[in-house]
Amino acid sequence: MKRMCHILGAVLSLLPAVGRSQALPTAGYASLDRFARELPDAQAATVTQLAASLAAQACTDEEKARLIFAWLATHVAYDTAFLRGETGPGHTPAQVLAGRRAICQGYADLFTALATAMQLPARTVSGYGRTSDQPDPLAGKAPNHAWNVYQAGGTWHLADATWGAGSVDDKLAFTQGFNPFWFDTPPAAAIFSHLPTEPKWQLLPQPATSAEFRGWGCVSSVWFELGLDGTYLRRVLAPRGRFRAGPLPEVFATPYPVGLVRVPRRARLVSGEPVEFVFRAPPGVELSLEMDWRSVPFRDSAGYRRAFFVADVRDAKKIGVVIGQKNDAHSRKYLLRYSVEPAARAAQLASADTTGYLRR
Repeated sequence: MKRMCHILGAVLSLLPAVGRSQALPTAGYASLDRFARELPDAQAATVTQLAASLAAQACTDEEKARLIFAWLATHVAYDTAFLRGETGPGHTPAQVLAGRRAICQGYADLFTALATAMQLPARTVSGYGRTSDQPDPLAGKAPNHAWNVYQAGGTWHLADATWGAGSVDDKLAFTQGFNPFWFDTPPAAAIFSHLPTEPKWQLLPQPATSAEFRGWGCVSSVWFELGLDGTYLRRVLAPRGRFRAGPLPEVFATPYPVGLVRVPRRARLVSGEPVEFVFRAPPGVELSLEMDWRSVPFRDSAGYRRAFFVADVRDAKKIGVVIGQKNDAHSRKYLLRYSVEPAARAAQLASADTTGYLRR
């Protein structure tokens, strides 16, 4: 049955590693995601049939795109046989529907086929996906990834159902894990890991160059899920697309809706240097700085969680921001992790801007 609409007025082969953030579905899409996830296989035997089944729930082009993304991300597994060099079934839209397995080209082409059948403007985009700090991800290489653009509300948007479907570990085992971050991903965030062969599909007012993409290194999408703005980060990494003060800190996935406000941007802190950490976090979630010999809890301050801290190499060579449920030690996990270096090495570690921060 078609969902009632209330109207006012007349995703080549690459996956991120296991451990990236598993963001929760946006509340506005919860019913659409559930419908796509629970759609019976009998209603998805062909592109035409699946498109009709999904379209019956959509009131707008945005909803059509979300239903396609959610169905692909929850019903199609990544074909790891391809990564092992094994010959398997093809990845045309019909073959993906039949086998429910695909590489990124299969996810993206099925997205495009479904969108076309639903009269949603969309296309498959080829380019370079980056999930590691290889020295030059573009050198002598053909495009290694595919994703989608679709049109809704008169503008183009990005979606990567492959990365939205789950992740592959070091043993090439796929784990299904719906990640809605990769639907309608902000172009300023996507550019750090997705470089299309056609610059216009970056959807940026000032497209990034291949030199910038090389110089950025691998920037985890978790940063953007924490609220970091991609346009701001691009400025931080200027000039020439390189880090001015060393690589970013290690960042880890979290199931908690925590938001970054202000954190040191260098992975290496200098002993004796005062630094500040500021986050937003819901009640019941605790944050602390953890090191070898002591723990520094974040304090509540005007709706923020803050910790002001002077790193000391005598305390620890590693400092971590830990997050977890209040009164539940087993839930505590790293959110960020830094190293601490002696002050004598400060000149080797950073520019004159020794207390640079990442800010929301």
